[in-house]
Amino acid sequence: MIRSMSERLGALIAANFIAAVTVGGGSALLVVADSVLAPHATDNGVAALVGLAAFVAVMAFIIGAIAAFPAYLVGLIAVGIPTWWVLHRLGWASTPVFVCVAAAESMAGGAVAALVIAPEALVFAPLLAVPGAVVGLVLWRLGYESIRPPRPRPVRPS
Repeated sequence: MIRSMSERLGALIAANFIAAVTVGGGSALLVVADSVLAPHATDNGVAALVGLAAFVAVMAFIIGAIAAFPAYLVGLIAVGIPTWWVLHRLGWASTPVFVCVAAAESMAGGAVAALVIAPEALVFAPLLAVPGAVVGLVLWRLGYESIRPPRPRPVRPS
């Protein structure tokens, strides 16, 4: 487990930032996909469509990242830290476990938020598995991979 409080806080901030950026990137990707696949794609010309899609995608990225940051911060503090502690105590601190549990928690949190805020957005909850899995991977890498002792270099035969 991560030894110092500053390392724990750094891991949570890094995971939160990466989750927010992942959500922003997913938002931008959805906007671009919708622009390309929309039936009105041929009406206004390709150049106008590409320019508009690029602008809207950048705005979706920024807004998605800003909106996701506090949501993932609350989730990491309220759910992620206790889950991390339980998994560590049970000895289940492996990459696949962290990735799968974080993806499931992210989807569940997105489903609860969608039910409270906008029930029609519930169909997008499974998409939150991607940033959740990224968070699990980041927390495992910063929490466990980084504190393993380095392997000794092989000695040349003399």
